[in-house]
Amino acid sequence: MAKEAHPEEVLDGLRASLGRGAPAPGYVVRGEELFYRNGALDLLRGRARELQYEVCVHDVKESAFEVTRLQDDLVGGGLFSAGRLVVIHAPEDLLKKDGGAERPVARAIGKFLTAKAGSVVLVAEGLRADNAVVKAIVAAGGALLTFRRLYDKPAPWDRDPDPRRTEVVQWTVARAKELGLKLSGEGAVLVVSAVGSDLCALDSKLGEFRHSGGQEYLRQLEASAPVSPFDLAGSLARGEVAAALRGLEGLFHSGFKAKDGKLEVKGDALREILFNGLRSQVRKGAAASAALQAGKSEEEALGLAGVSAYQMRDFQAALGARDAAGWRAMSADLTRLERKSRRGHEVDVNDLFRFALRWRRARAAARP
Repeated sequence: MAKEAHPEEVLDGLRASLGRGAPAPGYVVRGEELFYRNGALDLLRGRARELQYEVCVHDVKESAFEVTRLQDDLVGGGLFSAGRLVVIHAPEDLLKKDGGAERPVARAIGKFLTAKAGSVVLVAEGLRADNAVVKAIVAAGGALLTFRRLYDKPAPWDRDPDPRRTEVVQWTVARAKELGLKLSGEGAVLVVSAVGSDLCALDSKLGEFRHSGGQEYLRQLEASAPVSPFDLAGSLARGEVAAALRGLEGLFHSGFKAKDGKLEVKGDALREILFNGLRSQVRKGAAASAALQAGKSEEEALGLAGVSAYQMRDFQAALGARDAAGWRAMSADLTRLERKSRRGHEVDVNDLFRFALRWRRARAAARP
């Protein structure tokens, strides 16, 4: 399967085509990325107004939508304009066939294309390319514009995953520059971590950044950004004490945002999630270190411990933090904390701070 084009490339192509003349007879603007869909509509509306087209916008999901008015705009023609730009949001249900026959709106779009009355634009997140009306628009010389979401994680095959190189972070840096903001790659990672990968939300946050106290705003954002307990578990296992202490403070201050978008802030729940992630890290570290001690190569040891290629670099750093005896002792220390919490005794962030300090990485750790 061919990789979908970057949304910026799709938008640049539309901009170039509009610069050469009138809009095409029709467009299908689809995809999950609302920021770019809105950008395409802005370009189309702007060019239509330059050419003195009448712009008609219909949203099927709005309570005020009237299908008869839409049909009138498609077949009526403009008396005093050079043409019409008819924009239809969420048209999917109107384009489904009824017992094998085309629905009235689909027929009206066909007449609009035949009459060359201007340009019709279908706006939908997931409208299929094999839809009969979509195919008719493309056959008439129109365009199918797909705006996928930008990737917010490094490629799984990347041996040196750097969040600064993800598409969302690079977009954030570029967008900040357009707005006259100075934002480093590290700052953009922080903003994306706090806000998420929705470009419209990021654009709004950058607007706030522009009118705020600059670096002070970023420091405030860092303090309120949710923390991943799984990333924190990795820092603890690698003995990265500064990162671990910052992560512990952030986790129990701001919580953890799960994949479904829900924010978990209860201390007991956060501690259990962290313990589960850390237990997995310690188990793998102990197994890999024992395999090294038995004469296996580092690659063999990590494979036997169940470390994936994606995790390889982080676990190589973890193996340098302590020897096999150290991993066994760390496991016993973690078991003690887990047992204490499950017997009704409080295990708070101060206990975890002390755990992080006990297992900080030595300056020159011995390898098995």
